[in-house]
Amino acid sequence: GAIRTLRLEPDARRGATRMPARPLAGAVEDDLGRSPYLSRPRASLTGSRADPRLRVAASVEPNADPGAVRARADDAIDRCRHALEAPTLRTTVLFRR
Repeated sequence: GAIRTLRLEPDARRGATRMPARPLAGAVEDDLGRSPYLSRPRASLTGSRADPRLRVAASVEPNADPGAVRARADDAIDRCRHALEAPTLRTTVLFRR
């Protein structure tokens, strides 16, 4: 299921920095929703606090440019990875018609 809180500091000896997961997932949805080719975007962070995974889904318009759809998704995912300082964040993307 979706996780509610992310742990941002990987070394517990240095402290415990946490943030709610929903605003970050919401930012991914907002990024995807700005595309004229995507609708009903959904994003959630699953896995564990220490090892989150991003799940993304959106409907693709029939006239969509596949390259533009892919570029929008890549940009949104990259921003999420950057925000989490997690360049290897595992991500699942589902596009549906």
